[in-house]
Amino acid sequence: MRNGSGADRRDTSSKVSVGSIQPYVTGKPIHQLVLVAASLVSLWLASRPYPGIEHDAQLYMLQALHRIEPEVFGQDLFLKFGSQDSFTIFSSIYAPVVELLKPGGAHLFLWMVGQVIWFAALVILAVTVFGRKRQALLAIIAAIVLSPTYGKGMLEYGEAFVTPRIFVEALSMISIALASRNSILPSYGMLLAAFLVHPLMALPGVVIVALLTLPIVKIVVPIALTGSLIVFGLAQAEVEPFTRVLTTYDDKWLAIVSERSRHAFVQDWIFLGALYASLPAVTLSFVAWKGRGFARSIAIATLVTGSLLLIMSWIGGDILSNVFLLNLQLWRSLWLVTLIGNLFAVYVVYLLKGDQRTRACLVVALVFNAIETLVVGIPLASTLVLFMAGISFWATSSLAGGLKRAAQLISTTGVAAATLLLFAEIFVQTGSKETAELLELLFRFSLIVGIFSLLISRAVIQNASPVTTIGISLVLLISSFTLADSRDERARYLASTHPPDADIRALLSGRTVYWEDGTDILWFKIRKPSFYSCTQGAGVMFYRDTALEFSRRGEILRNLNTSDFAVDDDENCLQRSIPIAEGPTSPDQIKAACSALSELDVMVLHASVPGVPHQSWRPPFSVPPSGFVVDEPASLRNRFNMHESDGLYHIYDCRGIRNL
Repeated sequence: MRNGSGADRRDTSSKVSVGSIQPYVTGKPIHQLVLVAASLVSLWLASRPYPGIEHDAQLYMLQALHRIEPEVFGQDLFLKFGSQDSFTIFSSIYAPVVELLKPGGAHLFLWMVGQVIWFAALVILAVTVFGRKRQALLAIIAAIVLSPTYGKGMLEYGEAFVTPRIFVEALSMISIALASRNSILPSYGMLLAAFLVHPLMALPGVVIVALLTLPIVKIVVPIALTGSLIVFGLAQAEVEPFTRVLTTYDDKWLAIVSERSRHAFVQDWIFLGALYASLPAVTLSFVAWKGRGFARSIAIATLVTGSLLLIMSWIGGDILSNVFLLNLQLWRSLWLVTLIGNLFAVYVVYLLKGDQRTRACLVVALVFNAIETLVVGIPLASTLVLFMAGISFWATSSLAGGLKRAAQLISTTGVAAATLLLFAEIFVQTGSKETAELLELLFRFSLIVGIFSLLISRAVIQNASPVTTIGISLVLLISSFTLADSRDERARYLASTHPPDADIRALLSGRTVYWEDGTDILWFKIRKPSFYSCTQGAGVMFYRDTALEFSRRGEILRNLNTSDFAVDDDENCLQRSIPIAEGPTSPDQIKAACSALSELDVMVLHASVPGVPHQSWRPPFSVPPSGFVVDEPASLRNRFNMHESDGLYHIYDCRGIRNL
């Protein structure tokens, strides 16, 4: 980082120099490089299988379809009152690809492009920081296998589906790498491209690169102040989205946002977020303290940026309820904190070479984190081991005699307890899985362990013959490709170009439709707007009219207890009126919803409710059970007259039901 006088932030070399680590790539035979590349690609594919059009990818696909057919999708709840699409160029790029390849083909194509670009950017950043050394390889592995999750746990870096985020992340990584080489204009050019694609995700990269390349007192602070004045000026001139700077949420709007978009409020996930951020925060802090060269500069800039934007998000959104600051979701800067923290994890292991006990604890924490990422999800055991590593480091560096031995005993006992906790987590997570799921998980785990063992084994890579290395490369790639596609029947149906069933299309033609857990079917197969879904509530924090209409429809439909509504009150959807129920069970529920929503023509539900006329449709994929929660006791199921569905979608004509 540059100081106020403009002095250079780096040592004479921007690379990290660690002991006698020898170059890992330079001079290697081509067949050895092929094996390393194939191993890394296989590790990536095994860690991030392709799920199809899911999560936020559905919303970005909808926006692309809206660009193609605005007259069809303009009345969709997510788009009706405005969307974030007006602040990005992504849909204008995505739409022609969708028009050419159809939704399934376009998503798959851009997924492949995004994965290649992201992976290449990771390699570029690692090699730039650590040089062409073994440590760069280990850093890449760490970034792949350690937990990529941040915030409340809804988002992660390097996503396996198509949104602008994966492209912005790649551009940001390349920009940081260019900044280290004093390629200032190309670096900011990358950031400009990232900003046009997704301004919110690009912002932390802009701040980090500015801290790395510009004098803080002379340039960064004046730019920040000038930018703030410009933003306030645009707000006074009523230029969107800057008018939101002077706007706070009223009570009604804020209540809706608080229920539907809990992830936007830092205080709602502070404990869970701390668990996800513990390892990256510790590694970044240690590198900022003990590191050298460009790695130390990046660590300091990343910590400053992440902390500053997180605090601003908490104050502006949670405390002040400012619309602009909540919309910016500045906590998303944690994606770079998480990524760079994971990238530097192995570097910290090297920095601890004089403290073998703490070093061993950290290695165990990294291994546990990788296992929890694949099997469990939340890094509980690894965080406990990380805390024990801190105790060990404190004991080694600051204590002596009996106190030192006591602290070391505590750390050893803590690691043993964390090991038991890890086994308990695995048992709980795998206990409910079907045999096929367990076998796939075991295969995926074995493949990842095998690839990792191969990559850290110099002897195998250096001594194997060309025929052997090419053979191993092919085996790894074929094995990983068998795991790369994790789409279920439904995802494959949505991605296919086969037209939807003519009967169901005719039943819904020209009608307003609420389809339980079927918004994606309406959008991507039948090409119709959706009346309501939890997914469409993503816009409630940005547009008050969207929030009010989302709430109005939701308050009525939640009485049906369908899968578009949450069971627990801490989820990011409106809660069901009866949390343990799975769908409507009485004619009165259907009639009440149809009567209260006069503009709704058709409801497509999992449940078949006796006493209400309806038609049925069997889709070419399995429909999840509905009607009761299996774990609930029979007394509760009988009390609410719950029954299991028959695997069909049931179509209720509200126009006819209102006349009953």
